[in-house]
Amino acid sequence: MLLLASIALTACSDAKSEDTASNLIINKDKSIISTVKEDFNEPYYDVNELKEMINSDIAEYNKTHDAAISSKEPVLEEGVVSLELTYKTSEDYSIFNNESLFTGNPSDALLKGYSLDVILTDISDPTKTIAGVDIKGMTDNTILITDYIDNIHLPSKALYASDNVVVSDNGKTVKRNDTSDKPVFVIY
Repeated sequence: MLLLASIALTACSDAKSEDTASNLIINKDKSIISTVKEDFNEPYYDVNELKEMINSDIAEYNKTHDAAISSKEPVLEEGVVSLELTYKTSEDYSIFNNESLFTGNPSDALLKGYSLDVILTDISDPTKTIAGVDIKGMTDNTILITDYIDNIHLPSKALYASDNVVVSDNGKTVKRNDTSDKPVFVIY
């Protein structure tokens, strides 16, 4: 039970995701929806215990973070539990899950201690790249920096991405490729 809860708590576009796996939805207002889906078919697993534990952890976090997280009831279907949590900001997601997730202006990323010394490839023309100086000047765009491994749904199309990112055909879903352990960088 504790293992599932820890997985659920470490797991983003204003539409519901139809993903069959865990995913993040980043909304236009920069809030984050995290949907965690895990096998839950052991006889000793209890959805009510999971719900109580998650609600307790959220209540504790919200005491000092102004109701920054909310959750829906866990859903159990065919041995898989699905849990949806909504975070006011990517910072709330990062703190609560102890996982790197930043969305914001590139200059804010620098202020938060992220290095932008990366090379990103143009999604529409893979022969074009940009580097740190170019990225820092993109004040009208948002940068996503994360080590999250499942699908991330963006509120607009990805424009540039690091070489360890797989971008969907519509440009609005990104995922770190399976062979990488480096953070993902995406500008949208």
